[in-house]
Amino acid sequence: MTSTKKLSHGKTLSLLLVFSLVLSVSLSATPPPVPKFAVVVVGANQADPESMHIAFGNTGDRVYSTLKTKGFTDANILYLSWDFGPNPNVDGLSTKANISWGLQTWLRNNLNNGLMDETVVIYFIDHGGVNVGGYFFVPFDNPTNFVYDWELSNWVNIGLSEWVITTNYNVCNIVIETCFSGNLIGWTPTGLSGPNRIVVTATDTMLQAYSWWMPPQIWYDQRPADSNGEAIFSYYFLKMIGAGRDVQMAFNRSFIQTVNEVLRLALLSGGNEQQNPMIDNQCPGQLFW
Repeated sequence: MTSTKKLSHGKTLSLLLVFSLVLSVSLSATPPPVPKFAVVVVGANQADPESMHIAFGNTGDRVYSTLKTKGFTDANILYLSWDFGPNPNVDGLSTKANISWGLQTWLRNNLNNGLMDETVVIYFIDHGGVNVGGYFFVPFDNPTNFVYDWELSNWVNIGLSEWVITTNYNVCNIVIETCFSGNLIGWTPTGLSGPNRIVVTATDTMLQAYSWWMPPQIWYDQRPADSNGEAIFSYYFLKMIGAGRDVQMAFNRSFIQTVNEVLRLALLSGGNEQQNPMIDNQCPGQLFW
């Protein structure tokens, strides 16, 4: 009986050892999650009314919450905003120095990690300018400072340069939620387009980008129930991303929704407001956040 028990016990140990080895091999064969990194920038002008600050801030918060639902960790999200302090999710003020550091140093250093299949989201919410030297963003500096299109193009290229060096190149979605942002569709020295990138702008080079303000300013402001004042295009685009659509599909749907909503508001107000979102898709396959 004793030898039988020993034999039986030995078989049990062998089976457990084999199972453990199989489980170990199975787990090691599971591909690691795709590394994801995001830079979110919410700018502002100190002269803006509070309702505009709120609209920009709410849009940034929706970007942040959407990133979280898509698997981005806090450690891999750099969130810069005028709302630094009261907002626990914001990492720092959206100054020109911080934006430059975030793209050229923080993002670049994170991508220099030897991992394959990295996904990057770069998202700007702010004012845009036209015919004033090409500036697009008004960081919360004092005195007011500007980020110019050629500067942003250069910073993004430096931030993503590790992909070229190490060939660990996957995909990048750049979204510019500002007026006149279509000027950033195109290649360097002033554009953001590039291989494996999808650049999305809230409007074209000549038109403004509109927001629902908080509180509603006009009787015909029939915003969606879950919008508390934010950029119209980004609201629709991020809802599609959150619902699991790829970037191109999300743009296709939000383009129609934005054009129709701005037209509806223009007809009700007697104005001629228009908005024309744009996209430059240089990604060979689908890009999901």
